[in-house]
Amino acid sequence: RKEIKKILKSVDVSSINYIGLANFKEMCNDQRFIPRLEKRYLYNEFDELPTVIGKRAFNKKLLDNISEQSERDFLLLNYQFIASNSTYVLKEELTEEDTTKLKSVLKEKMYEKVLIPGVIGFTLFFTFFNVLLSNFLALTLALILDTNMKYKNLLRSMFFLPNVISLIIVAYLWSYMFRLIFPLITGISVWLGSPKLAPYAVVMVAVWQGCGYLMVIYLAGLQTIPAELVEVSEVDGAKWYQRLFFIKFPLLLPAFTICLFYSLSNSLRTFDIVMALTQGGPGYVTTPIVVDIYKNAFMQNRYGFATAKAVLLCLIIMLITGVQLFLMKRREVEL
Repeated sequence: RKEIKKILKSVDVSSINYIGLANFKEMCNDQRFIPRLEKRYLYNEFDELPTVIGKRAFNKKLLDNISEQSERDFLLLNYQFIASNSTYVLKEELTEEDTTKLKSVLKEKMYEKVLIPGVIGFTLFFTFFNVLLSNFLALTLALILDTNMKYKNLLRSMFFLPNVISLIIVAYLWSYMFRLIFPLITGISVWLGSPKLAPYAVVMVAVWQGCGYLMVIYLAGLQTIPAELVEVSEVDGAKWYQRLFFIKFPLLLPAFTICLFYSLSNSLRTFDIVMALTQGGPGYVTTPIVVDIYKNAFMQNRYGFATAKAVLLCLIIMLITGVQLFLMKRREVEL
């Protein structure tokens, strides 16, 4: 072990903590990796004093952050509450000393606490919405196309086509659409560069690309359901939703198990779409754990740190899929 550390240190390809628990400790302290609450300051001392502040913002983002009674009294002395429109209005005549002090108070105390999801947070966000939306859309399409509608085979092929296309090509195609087409439709000029919209854009592309494959699995499951069961239920007067929830869904549990396992494991280890669309940006807003491992290992030469994260990812996938398979299989046996 000491020799390995010595060799790695001599060629400067990784930290000295290539082996051991030090990497896991560092991972727990990595602010970009673990979700955390962060103060976001709302006032710059070089700006003009805000003349009107809403009651909710004044109380939550300013007054509640001040513990000293003298500062609270000073603030309320210079901002008058107007009950008619629930706002605080700045006093018209302020001395230079009061203005300076008020700017200092607002600079230090006017902030809000925001949740920074980090790498773990985005990975969970992406996994949850990708699994939920892709399975919902795939099941809906399968139910619609499992009828005698015209051109159903053509529609099945069209919906499955995105799954055949390379993920890199899909990402570049959608990147073009987000830059040139979506701004014309929605009026929002920045999608992939927006910290608020970029995570949803990545999920949208992943759902569009992946739901076709899941649709085929659900279609296969629907076609194994005996037609006699559906016909008998129709004769007995069962409504369409009763046939759906009490006949089709219970018999689709094996397909549910496969689709959930497939979409869950793919979501937790997503890489291609994110790298082609955003490279994990802006900042670390759209960085899943696999992209973070890649950056640590091959861009920062922190192989030990990346290995620790890879082990953590493996344990998470094993735990989640194990629980999922146990619950779904038990439900199948009960039926």
